[in-house]
Amino acid sequence: MDVYSLGVTLYILLCGFPPVFCNDHVVFPEAYWDDISEAAKGTLRKMLHPDPSQRVTAADALKDPWIRQQTTRVRRGSISANLELVRNLLYNSVDGPSPT
Repeated sequence: MDVYSLGVTLYILLCGFPPVFCNDHVVFPEAYWDDISEAAKGTLRKMLHPDPSQRVTAADALKDPWIRQQTTRVRRGSISANLELVRNLLYNSVDGPSPT
């Protein structure tokens, strides 16, 4: 998968809508991005660079400090445990406490 596509996906996951561009540069509307770290925005700028020859490679993206920090958080439990946690959080936010 292209790093650009992953950048689009990450942008959407962080704010809820597709990337906004101005003069070929990704922008971060303040109303939606005030709570997102500069490190995350910097990572997205590298992933969404308009020139593919200057865009971060997948290997280099994996070395990005923000990405490494986020993946370390996910590894604390198994994938199924993380998915169960997300499922419970989503269920609780929509319908109240999950039935057990």
